[in-house]
Amino acid sequence: MLTIWYLANDAVTEWVVASMNSLRAVEPDVAVKVIPYDDRIEQLCHLLPRWNADIVDWPLSDYDALGETVGARPSARGMFRKLALLGLSDGPNLYIDSDTVILRQLLPFADAWSESGADLAVADADVPQAFHPGPLAQRTLGFNAGFFIARAGLTDLSNLQTLATDALRVVDQFVIENVDQPFFNFVCDEAGWDVRTITQLVPGTPYCTWSERAIDPVQPWIHWAGRSLAYDMSHRELWVRWRLEGAAPAEKARFRLGETRTALKRTVRHLATRRSA
Repeated sequence: MLTIWYLANDAVTEWVVASMNSLRAVEPDVAVKVIPYDDRIEQLCHLLPRWNADIVDWPLSDYDALGETVGARPSARGMFRKLALLGLSDGPNLYIDSDTVILRQLLPFADAWSESGADLAVADADVPQAFHPGPLAQRTLGFNAGFFIARAGLTDLSNLQTLATDALRVVDQFVIENVDQPFFNFVCDEAGWDVRTITQLVPGTPYCTWSERAIDPVQPWIHWAGRSLAYDMSHRELWVRWRLEGAAPAEKARFRLGETRTALKRTVRHLATRRSA
C-alpha cells in the first residue's frame, strides 16, 4: 500500500500547510508520514493531525552523517534523512518535497510505476544541478531529489555508508550545494537501479514540474525547487490559494495583513532606491 512521505520541520511549516492541503484535496485517504528534518518540530506536530498525518521517531543521526561524509554543510545534512525510505521493508513509498503543491492524483503514478517493475521513479532532471562536468555528468540522469517513488528494500544504511565513503573519490564532481541530490544520483548509478521518469510512466505528463515554467493542464504538481517563500515567487497565487484552504477567517485576515505589509515594505524600498539613484 502506498505511503506518501515528506521531510520537514517548523522552519517550513508554511510550505507544509499548502502542500498538505492540496494533497488531501486529491488524495484524501492515502497514508501520509513526515520525517523530521531536525528537532524543531513542535509546531509541525501540532498541525499534522489536521491532515491525518504522522511524524516518525526513527533514529536518524546516521543519515545526517552521510552528508557529513560527502561534505554537505551542517545545516543541510538533514536532507539525507529522506534516504531512510530506501531501506523500508514496506512499500511503495512516494517522497515529495514540502515546497510543492499537488494538482492531480498521485496514485496513478504509483500504479504505473508498480506495473513497470522499475526500482525508482523520478521527476525533473537537470544534470548541472547535480554534477560538475565530468564522467558522472555524462552517465547519470541528474534527477532532482524532491520527488521519487521507491521500491521497498532497495538498500540499507550500511550500504549507503559504504557508498558515501566510495563517493569521496568523485566528490569533486558533486554540486555539493544541492546536498543529497548528487549523492542520491551517485547511489543509483553505482547500484545500477532501473530508474524511470514520470513521463515514461504516464505518457503525456510534463517532465518538468518546476515553478519557473507555465503550468501545463495535465501537470501533476508544481515544485518551487530551491526557491524561497517570497512575495514575488512565480505562481504565488496558486500557493496562496492552497495555503489558505480551510483556514479560519481570522487566520486568513492575519495572512492577508502580512501580505499587505510585505507589499508596502517592497514599495518603500523601491521608492528609496529610485530616490537615491
